[in-house]
Amino acid sequence: MRPFDSNTDEWKHSNVKGRGSASSEGKVGLRGKRKILFSISAVILALIAAFGIAEVIARLSGESPWVRPVASNAKIEPGGRFYAAHPSLGYTHLAGRFQVTLGTGYSFTITNGPDTLRATHPTDQIVSEEEMKAGIWIFGCSVTEGWSVNDEETYPWLVQEGFPDSDVVNFGVCGYGSLQSLIQFREALKAKAKPKVAVLAYAGFHDERNTAPRNWRKAMAVANNENGLFLLPRARLEGGERLQVDMSEFTYREFPGMRYFALIHSLEKLYNSYEEGSRNNAEVAREILKQFAAVCAENDILFICAGISGDRSTSSMLNYCRQQGMLTADISVDHKSAEYNNLPHDSHPNAKAHREYAKALSAVLKPFLQSQQMKK
Repeated sequence: MRPFDSNTDEWKHSNVKGRGSASSEGKVGLRGKRKILFSISAVILALIAAFGIAEVIARLSGESPWVRPVASNAKIEPGGRFYAAHPSLGYTHLAGRFQVTLGTGYSFTITNGPDTLRATHPTDQIVSEEEMKAGIWIFGCSVTEGWSVNDEETYPWLVQEGFPDSDVVNFGVCGYGSLQSLIQFREALKAKAKPKVAVLAYAGFHDERNTAPRNWRKAMAVANNENGLFLLPRARLEGGERLQVDMSEFTYREFPGMRYFALIHSLEKLYNSYEEGSRNNAEVAREILKQFAAVCAENDILFICAGISGDRSTSSMLNYCRQQGMLTADISVDHKSAEYNNLPHDSHPNAKAHREYAKALSAVLKPFLQSQQMKK
């Protein structure tokens, strides 16, 4: 046998074959990586193309990117502020007399008493408890408060004028739902003389305010920043029956990109609808009204659920209340009609609408108050 010689042709031939094999394997590996990168790029491009097509379809179907609500340009004098934080209600009015001027130049005056509630009579006109024959407490939202009309034009003020021997208290606050009205009612019973009548001015759009779903927080996104309000009461049904109330963050977190892409915004709206459905808004509202009526019954107070909006959800709630044995009244007007709103300055009810509210509510109150007077 011939000794191993590194210079022999056999070794050289073997060595050359080895190098060629390694090189081939390297080329195969490189081609494989290129294929993977190509596949990934193709998938990304396909996704981008699909997104682009979906975006076009979304826009053609009427969807659009989200436009964040523009901050109100209302001017409030003095102080520039109208609300203050509250531990159980989230916020209340500031006490004082304010001149509010809207962006159109339209202005109105609001007077809030030391208790932060809007005045229902001149501040120098005070009825003593001895002179009072009945207290009438009216709870509600900005409609009851009388946003965009002067003090003497609000329907609680007009009801006060119609029943001068009664003490009418306007508990209405912008943005309040029935839950906050119930909290107000319970707290006021501890601090004030018990009324003879409690009126809850109800509208179907109050229901979402009780549960604070994304849709509502989205609509109120600007108010959070303007007023510095971070906590609001929120209700839910535990086990489908028991009402639970906690304080939740008054925040709205938008989906990334929804300000630029109609598709993302449409998906966000779909998610919001699903989330709102899980809150059981109508069922929560019914339980709140049942508790409101129960507190009234415990304290021998006449409870009236007064519908201030003629929509289907409001009518449905009034029917429910009647079935539960509650006294109801439909005092609504067509607030979409130019006859009854303050457009183009503001969409809230105008002075004429408030006169109609007062007329309808007074017709319900009059027989009861007359019977109370006879008992005296």
